[in-house]
Amino acid sequence: LNSLISQPLLANRTLASRIEGVEAFAMSYVDVNIANAALDTLNATPVELVPAPGAGNLLEFMGATFLNDFVSAALELGSGTLDFKYENSSGGLCGQVTNALAEAAADAYIRVVPLASAALVNKAIVLCASADITSGGGNLKLRVYYRTVAVADLGV
Repeated sequence: LNSLISQPLLANRTLASRIEGVEAFAMSYVDVNIANAALDTLNATPVELVPAPGAGNLLEFMGATFLNDFVSAALELGSGTLDFKYENSSGGLCGQVTNALAEAAADAYIRVVPLASAALVNKAIVLCASADITSGGGNLKLRVYYRTVAVADLGV
């Protein structure tokens, strides 16, 4: 077990466990920066964080960590939230940032935990806003953790 824990992230940003030579799971991450201009349109135009994995595969949202990089004014979402979803703004909700955290008036590091949701085969993970962002100046710097699961491996 100690040899598994001490292994560094692989070059392709995948942390894989090796149990008796079998890759039991692989968790990957992607870093995404969302500029203020893209935040202004996040309600109408979700930002793709993790591309669809291909036929016969689904993405499992494992969580995210990000910096709400305050620049000039707090984001204003009304009573809205920042939502991690599958496919598009109508897709299954897999993670959410509350209004209070999204509207931080200073730099804020935020951890997003996965929510129970139906993962869809061959669908991307996107970030969208549940309401228009009407003002604010800043950027989001995200690290999104996910696993790609082959549907055939699930035995269904």
